Amino acid sequence: MKRASAFAILILFFILLTGMGSSGKYNSVKVPKTDKNFKVNLVDITGVSVCLENFSIEGKTNVFGTFGKSDISIDFDQITSIAFVLKEKVVKATVKLYNGVTMDILINKRKKCFGTFSFTNFRIYISNIKSLEFIK
Repeated sequence: MKRASAFAILILFFILLTGMGSSGKYNSVKVPKTDKNFKVNLVDITGVSVCLENFSIEGKTNVFGTFGKSDISIDFDQITSIAFVLKEKVVKATVKLYNGVTMDILINKRKKCFGTFSFTNFRIYISNIKSLEFIK
């Protein structure tokens, strides 16, 4: 009888202990600090448009991806716009530069983008973005 009650108390303790923590899903969004404030007009795959400040990709102010067999990094200062298309495991990004050059690169679809909106912080996976237009 003592074993059964001890076991029941242990199970109850476990349920209470695991139920007290947060899963992290509903925690607040923290926007990483960057050296420069980049402003973008972001359109997601549902067509929702939002103007963001302090935009970054995982805290970085460049786009990192593959171009053929090469890894490349393009600074936001050089980019006018990016159009995104989700492929199976990657995102194809068509990057338009200020010098007129257009490049197609592949980006990891799990990368997170951050920014600030007028009343809230913002986080979105790059796979859920349709386009970005950089505002000078």
